[in-house]
Amino acid sequence: MEGTKVFIPWKGEIAWVPATVTDVQDDKFIVQPEAIEGENEEAMGPTPGEPLEVSLKDEGLEEFDALPLQNMDQPDEGCLDMCHLNYLHEPAILYNLRLRFNAVKPYTYTGDICIAVNPYQWLDIYTEELQNAYMDQHRDDLEPHAFSVSATAYNQLRAHARDQSILVSGESGAGKTETVKILMNHLAAVGGNNDDGVIKRVLNSNPLLESFGNAKTVRNDNSSRFGKFTQLQFDTGAPVTELMGSRCEHYLLEKTRVVALSPGERSYHIFYQLVRAADTSKMEWGTELVGKSVGDFSYVSQGDLDTSVIEGTPDSEKFSITTDTLKLIGVEDVDIMSLYKALSSILFLGLAKFNPSADGESSSVADPALIEKVARLLEVPPDQLTLGLTTRTMRTRGEAIAVQLNEGQAVDARDALAKALYARLFDWLVSAINTSTSRKRDVVKEGIISLLDIFGFECFVTNRFEQLCINFANEKLQQKFTQDVFKTVQIEYEEEGITWDHIEFPDNADMLELVEGKKGLIAVLNEECIRPGGDDEGFTSKLSKAHGDNKRFVKARMSKVEFTLKHYAGPVTYTTIAFVDKNKDSLSDDLTDLIKASNSVLLQGLFVPKETPETPKKAAGPGKRRTNNETVTSKFKAQLNLLMVSIGATEVQYVRCIKPNRIKSSTAINNLMVVEQLRCAGVIEAIRISRAGYPNRMLHGEFVGVYRMLAPSYNASGPSEQERCVSLLSVVLPGKEGEYQMGHTKVYFKTGILELLEEQRGVALSSQAVRIQKEVRGYQQLRRYRITRRCVLKLQAMFRCTNAQKIFNKAIADIIKAQNQMRKVAAKRRLMVMRRVHACTRIQSLQRKLVCQRIFQLKLYSAVRIQTCARTRMARLAFVVALAEFKENSKLENQLKMLQDQMAQQALAHQEEMERLAASAATEVVVEKQVVVETTRSSMTDADREKERELMDKSRDMIEYLRKEVTKLRSDNGRLKEQVSTLKSDKNSTQQFNATHKDMNSTNLSTQLQKYIKDNRELKDANRNTEKALAKLEKQVKQKNEEIEYMQAIKRNQTESMIKQQQLMFNMVETARNMGASPDLIAELQAQSSPDFGAALDEMDDQVERTRQAKRGSVMGNLSNFAKGLW
Repeated sequence: MEGTKVFIPWKGEIAWVPATVTDVQDDKFIVQPEAIEGENEEAMGPTPGEPLEVSLKDEGLEEFDALPLQNMDQPDEGCLDMCHLNYLHEPAILYNLRLRFNAVKPYTYTGDICIAVNPYQWLDIYTEELQNAYMDQHRDDLEPHAFSVSATAYNQLRAHARDQSILVSGESGAGKTETVKILMNHLAAVGGNNDDGVIKRVLNSNPLLESFGNAKTVRNDNSSRFGKFTQLQFDTGAPVTELMGSRCEHYLLEKTRVVALSPGERSYHIFYQLVRAADTSKMEWGTELVGKSVGDFSYVSQGDLDTSVIEGTPDSEKFSITTDTLKLIGVEDVDIMSLYKALSSILFLGLAKFNPSADGESSSVADPALIEKVARLLEVPPDQLTLGLTTRTMRTRGEAIAVQLNEGQAVDARDALAKALYARLFDWLVSAINTSTSRKRDVVKEGIISLLDIFGFECFVTNRFEQLCINFANEKLQQKFTQDVFKTVQIEYEEEGITWDHIEFPDNADMLELVEGKKGLIAVLNEECIRPGGDDEGFTSKLSKAHGDNKRFVKARMSKVEFTLKHYAGPVTYTTIAFVDKNKDSLSDDLTDLIKASNSVLLQGLFVPKETPETPKKAAGPGKRRTNNETVTSKFKAQLNLLMVSIGATEVQYVRCIKPNRIKSSTAINNLMVVEQLRCAGVIEAIRISRAGYPNRMLHGEFVGVYRMLAPSYNASGPSEQERCVSLLSVVLPGKEGEYQMGHTKVYFKTGILELLEEQRGVALSSQAVRIQKEVRGYQQLRRYRITRRCVLKLQAMFRCTNAQKIFNKAIADIIKAQNQMRKVAAKRRLMVMRRVHACTRIQSLQRKLVCQRIFQLKLYSAVRIQTCARTRMARLAFVVALAEFKENSKLENQLKMLQDQMAQQALAHQEEMERLAASAATEVVVEKQVVVETTRSSMTDADREKERELMDKSRDMIEYLRKEVTKLRSDNGRLKEQVSTLKSDKNSTQQFNATHKDMNSTNLSTQLQKYIKDNRELKDANRNTEKALAKLEKQVKQKNEEIEYMQAIKRNQTESMIKQQQLMFNMVETARNMGASPDLIAELQAQSSPDFGAALDEMDDQVERTRQAKRGSVMGNLSNFAKGLW
């Protein structure tokens, strides 16, 4: 047993873990878990390689006689048909599906059953080429696919003219709806005819039903909330079996979703499409929803408001598609408008509120305007609608009594009307689709391929009335499934020639009897609905009393509204709250009659009872109670019975859809979730049935190839594989002929026999492994010895080589040493010669150095003397010039000061005289003025007039001279510009004054003539003094110019002297370099021979210019002040 590959159970979402047995101790196994390939959804398994102790008494192994074995040597993509697995049990199926899922292979066979694992991605495996391939080739020659199921059904219908059914089941989100679409598209493609409109209507009816019957749940964004049984009608009498039409039946629509939602879910898609449609469409169809959003309506605002895209299509676009499809199936525009208005009325009806009366026994509508809008949409009188929501008519013998409804009852009536309206609208839609898609012409023989898309087994934390109905339907289908699987096993055993009379399999007939028997659950519930005052607790109590001793029924100990049923897939605890009300599904006669009286033709026909051969219309007189057939469970039971009759008349193909994880991942898989779905789908039960008699089987050739090692003396002789297999079995299983049976192609084993053979095979493999290990270890030791011997020989060769290299290296070293001695002697001789030559050269260089130093010192002393004399001369000249300038400046400043004082006194006296003459002139008479004038004119001589003119001319000459001087000096000093401008303005003023006085009246001049004569004399004296001062100033300016020329000559001489001195120093440096002087001495001479003469000359020029400008500025300032005082 050691080394055997097995599976062990593990708590949590891993469920089963592959492991290897390392030891067996009594009834316990020591195993080492293996790593699980692929990605798991939020689950942690045991640490790989860490030993664990497992017992057959552990939870999960109760049904096994030994640890479940692994199927070895499986392909990477898993087994295509799990019936070919040697070990077919729950963990083997689970891990085979894991291999297929990780290899992106969504389909796997289990005999005739097709298991479809939702890949959560669209795969390119639904092309037209593949559709044709599955029609033309055998299914075993191709990969497992849903097309093989539809192709089998079509071929069976065409070949044997027997109706077919395909049952697709699975939990929400497993992909049932998409699988049905794939199957329907394939059948429509292979059975297409010339009427493409029929096929288009058939295929488009599915999306239309999804809009009205699908909703978003926490598990699936597009979950079907009703069961659908679609019958595709084919003409089997035609040369080619053609699709002529289809019919659809629906089961158990989830009406509660219209008025109540769980968090994170949505109501039916059509409500969101209608509200989110374009305003133009809302106005076109008269829905009165313009400007409204989903959050404005309480029926839909309880759930998810964020989701607006389903399967990649927004709700607003989906509305247009829904409208186009309604037109495609032939619905008139007036009916479409009535449909949309009725749906809108349901939304507005959810907003209706009721005010309780003071005593709480009655109620009234809180918003009459809202009720009027609902009535307008339903085309009924508003007052009657209000009355129907707040009262109920009780009918007795011969009279009717109106009973007031309290607030809670009014809300229930409102919700009942909404649910009934939607359910009847859905019935009408299915009927309209059937009218459009059903066969239109007579055929010789009609064949049917039915597709059943029904909800899978459900088990939640809280299970209510809807889950009971769903699980009841699955129990009915499981019974059919079990019978078909048993029939398949029976056929296989008969074909193989196996005796099968003793085979037993579990049957769920007792569960169906508990639910639908005469005193079953449905009967008790209907009785409680009829009984006045019946309630949920009474129903639970009666059910517990009636079936308390049934093994399938478990009474709750702590609750009066709970019970548990042991279904085929596991126990489910139901909460009976609202069971009675939901089973009644009652709508008051007042509201029913109100809708029947609507002006809308569509609404008028919704509540008209339909007569069928199975359910004839019965008269209901006054006082008659409601019959059992009118309850939801009774109707559903009748529908299921009809469905099972329809399916029983066909050959059935099964597709089981599996949801791999909760997170909609294309890579992760949840083992526990898959196992539970396999149990709920009945796959595990089918395996138990198929393996009840002989659970393990192997092909003859495969058995011989695997277990011939258990019989070393076995001679593989015989004409056939069956005979060789019989011969081997007689050797490996002596005396156990009753534990197995030999079939035509396979050998069948009872429980535990194949495990025993596997244990013996493990022991044999261990023995052979030990022998192989011995041989391998011997070979390894021999190989190690040979490697060591080669290494030793190589080491010896390397040692000898090293010794030879040492001897050779010693000889070389001796030769090199002798050569070194000889070269040493020769080098010593050359060294002595070089030393003598170096000493001679050193003496010569020292002698030359002394000579050069003497010459340099002499030239350096001469240069220093020349520089000293030149600098002394320059300093003296500069001192003389500075002293002369100082004296001259002092003298000029004194003279200017004196002139300024004289001019100031004369100007003051002249001003006073002018004021006096002006005052006296006003008092003289004209006669006196003329006498004075004549006297003055006669007294003035020609000589006086001539002198006066000369004085004026000299004044003008002096002014002209000053103007020229000022103009000449303007270019040298910018600061005199303002002063020159002032002189010009003064000159112009003087000229104007003279011109004015020339034109003065002779009368005025006579009074001032004497004063002017006196002033002229004084001016003559002043002019003579000014001429002397100007002459002196000109002399000083001339002297300054000569001094400047002298300084420039000195500068030129100094520059020439410096240039000559520099040239001399350059000659001294060159001579020292030629005489072989030291580099330090040459560098010192170069530094002294390169003084900054340019800087010295520039400094001297600046000093001379500053002196000249200062003198000129002083002179011009004095002249300017003198001229201003003069004028």
